[in-house]
Amino acid sequence: MSPAYAQHGRAALHLAHAASLAPSPHNNQPWFFVEEGHDHGLEIHADRGRRLVLTDPGGRESVIACGAALFNARIAVRNLGFQPAVDLLPESGNPAYLARVAFAAHAPATFHEALMEGAMAHRHTHRGPFGAEHVAEELLDELRDHARAEGALLHIVEDPDRLDLLADLGFWLTFRGGLTECDVSGLWWDGRTLLP
Repeated sequence: MSPAYAQHGRAALHLAHAASLAPSPHNNQPWFFVEEGHDHGLEIHADRGRRLVLTDPGGRESVIACGAALFNARIAVRNLGFQPAVDLLPESGNPAYLARVAFAAHAPATFHEALMEGAMAHRHTHRGPFGAEHVAEELLDELRDHARAEGALLHIVEDPDRLDLLADLGFWLTFRGGLTECDVSGLWWDGRTLLP
């Protein structure tokens, strides 16, 4: 661990600070963090008392925000010179205990990881309209690569009918209880196919 975080509790404080900079709906910060003691790691819990019950009745957006906090904590671990060890949903029967982040093997942060940590404090909310300009294909390819690195897929949807369908599905997921699982390769809803 770097000398700046050599005192007990300082590394966990660094992780909690980074995690707290994550985006959340209306900046409600629907999480709380628990130090595992002696800088062994950090627990990330969903704080149900901070969930916005009218706009997020199922808690989906709160969990997404906690995922962003987890990402920030992972980047902070990397910038302390370690690989993050992440345990998702570590306690069966306690769905609010979302993740544990600990320190694994020593590994210096990459240039891009250092840039990401530096950018955390500059994140801000944009409530204005998006511009109509086309997003460069190179940027979309880069975003797809980043999604794959996180074990996800990024599909670009430009067809207006599919965009309307996704908006309907988003409303249904938010206000009608949502889906628990789905296979995105054949995702369909209301008799219409979402993805090619």
